[in-house]
Amino acid sequence: MCDDGEKRDLANIAMLACTFGCDVLYEHGYIAVAPHGEIQVSPLAKDLPAVAQHIENWLATRKVTWWNEDREKAYQWHHTHTFKNSPPA
Repeated sequence: MCDDGEKRDLANIAMLACTFGCDVLYEHGYIAVAPHGEIQVSPLAKDLPAVAQHIENWLATRKVTWWNEDREKAYQWHHTHTFKNSPPA
């Protein structure tokens, strides 16, 4: 959903993440990156015990070191459009 200029801004819209866990959970909206790199967990993650356990064991207390103010706009977009903040209507 990025415009052409945003697609080319790889320094701020791309983030390396492990495929086994972090990336999948982020892309499916079960985790988000809050300001200052805190990991925010979707309230819906608790409905999937294996997902909730993985987040609790590996991600809940970590910070995203890739976060900075220049990248915050992309993280906010993800939070608004992808993060599962509440059950679907």
